[in-house]
Amino acid sequence: MLLLPGRLLRQTVLATPIRQGLTGGTLMVSLALLVMVWTVSRSLMAGWFENLQMPDALVYAMPSLTQWQWQAIRKVDAATQACAATAFPVQTVGMQLGMKGITPAQTLFVGTDMASFGRMTQLKWHAGDPETALRRLEGGRALLVSREWSVVHGVSVGSPLTLETLAGPVKFEVAGVIASPGLDLATHALGIWGLFSDVSASSVFGTREDAKRYFGIDAPNLALLSLREDTTDEEAIRQLTQAAPGSRAGTSRAIRRGARSSLDRLTVIGSAVAIGSLLLGCVGVGNLIVAEVTSRRFEFGVLRAIGAPRSLLGRLVAGQTLIVGLVGCAAGTMLGTEFSLVERGLHQRLVGVTYPLHLAWDVIAWGTLVVLAAALLAALPTIWRLMRYPPRALLARLE
Repeated sequence: MLLLPGRLLRQTVLATPIRQGLTGGTLMVSLALLVMVWTVSRSLMAGWFENLQMPDALVYAMPSLTQWQWQAIRKVDAATQACAATAFPVQTVGMQLGMKGITPAQTLFVGTDMASFGRMTQLKWHAGDPETALRRLEGGRALLVSREWSVVHGVSVGSPLTLETLAGPVKFEVAGVIASPGLDLATHALGIWGLFSDVSASSVFGTREDAKRYFGIDAPNLALLSLREDTTDEEAIRQLTQAAPGSRAGTSRAIRRGARSSLDRLTVIGSAVAIGSLLLGCVGVGNLIVAEVTSRRFEFGVLRAIGAPRSLLGRLVAGQTLIVGLVGCAAGTMLGTEFSLVERGLHQRLVGVTYPLHLAWDVIAWGTLVVLAAALLAALPTIWRLMRYPPRALLARLE
């Protein structure tokens, strides 16, 4: 592309391979961060977040919804279906999501009518038969667990799950494995999570009868609702908060928008860190080119003396810079992909979240162009000065 003799460019690059390799490594880090941030955010959004099945709206009251509040919520014009639930943290025995010794061995127990809840959210079943599982729940001491629990602990239909109750540890049986209903995300968004004392990242579902029998909690504190399609989020929240004064209400659409906005902000912050790393890498490229031109000043003078045009020296240094940048981009793409795989593995092992990896090829392409352009810009002042030197100045001995 630069019309350079291949042997001359090869000798230029191989003269100081370690220095140029380390300089390419500084550019590698910036592109690796960019690839990881965008690949993980897109994969998480497309492979997990978009598949969450949440009720259209939720209403939470502390410590519980009164009878008249529940009746008023059921009668609001915006709602078509309503389902009462009792949600509270429970201590698990021998199982937890997250890192042992760091995250609490707790989860969110949701006691509700799973038949109504399933119709409301159109639950996806990963293991177990819905009819058999619902009959087993009605018999007591049975739970539905999210797929995250199944991934982390290998539990499936028939597996025991021990919870701390008022009477001590009680073994429950897993009756089915369902897709994450997104209540964990919803409780975060509504600010309920802090009241539950840092419970972990997944829920188990049982009946309200079990909640009363084993945990002594009877009154519902969470209402799950389906909304009319023509109802706006603002109108739905207004009606629900008027029906239950003092409660917290939110819609799944608003919660999704908020979560997506938060993920976008994290992506922007990560990209800013990558750009900062790129600027530092460009400083390294500039220093490399200055050192290369200084150490090979006599060689460049000889080339000019035997008839090489000024542009050849500039193209030679530009070609060296491009090779350093391309090596950094190739290594950065591989490292960023490896970071993304590690991040996905951590999500799976710690919290059970699984998703396919979607490499951000457009970000890789644009990132590569930006890295190469930035490297050339960093080398441009030195290239310009080199092309202006006459042969005698290049051949002169440096003091």
